[in-house]
Amino acid sequence: MLRETALRASELVGAKMGAFKQFDDPHARKTYWVLDVSAHDAKGGKARTVPVTKVLMDAFISYRMGFRLPAYPSHGDATPLLLSLRTRKVQLATGAITRTSDKRLFGAWGSVQTR
Repeated sequence: MLRETALRASELVGAKMGAFKQFDDPHARKTYWVLDVSAHDAKGGKARTVPVTKVLMDAFISYRMGFRLPAYPSHGDATPLLLSLRTRKVQLATGAITRTSDKRLFGAWGSVQTR
């Protein structure tokens, strides 16, 4: 992903799945994907939009499916873009897992926090 988007490691670590956005061009009858880099994560505090290549989108879909997520992210998806291979997603009827001990017990998704 770093090579295809020229993102900085800190931008990649801070990104969420919902940063991928789809745009339709009715005149060209094509769909385009972009990755929004928030000002909070971007160098110099400047937000930017990065075009996503077909190669990257295909790899991204495979990555998401490898974690048993839907192929495409939904609008506003707050799931971290980088997921740990050591954890798995758990849905509880009572809501989110908040205590650290419960996260360890249930193996809730953990995001990568450092490079």
